[in-house]
Amino acid sequence: VVAIFYDLVRRMKAAADDDAPVAVLTATDKIFHENLVMTSEAFQKEFQVVESGGKASKVLLGFKIHTLTKLSELKRRLMHTYLIPRNLFLRLHPGGFTNGVKTFNYGFLMDNHPDHPDKSMLHNRFQKIFRDSWKKVDKNDQKKWKQELPEVESYDGINVPVNFMKE
Repeated sequence: VVAIFYDLVRRMKAAADDDAPVAVLTATDKIFHENLVMTSEAFQKEFQVVESGGKASKVLLGFKIHTLTKLSELKRRLMHTYLIPRNLFLRLHPGGFTNGVKTFNYGFLMDNHPDHPDKSMLHNRFQKIFRDSWKKVDKNDQKKWKQELPEVESYDGINVPVNFMKE
């Protein structure tokens, strides 16, 4: 995983627009230099590496890209020559990395075909459940949560970063 990531960073930097260089930060906001060696343990900690279960096991890691080159353009430039041949996927992670990179397999959700999920509908359904539950939480507890996790507060209560994807 470490060697693949180092190579990915080098290739993203090479694929970026000349006037929009790529800078990579770890999930813990430290500047990453692809020429400096990191121990496996340090890499796992800095990039919050996790292995997901499911039909096909995946390794997930979090990092931040700072560049004026659009992520979609970087992906397009690397898609056929690098990403697809290595089964690598890049996508935005909603909510940042404060609580790590976590995935959960929900399996077959009621009234949803597992091969053709309506991801937008699932997202809206879960957000409604969160908002409805939030209204039932004691006001003092709500205040405590807002202080500890200010990024989830929204105009209508709470917005938990959830992203649904097809396995």
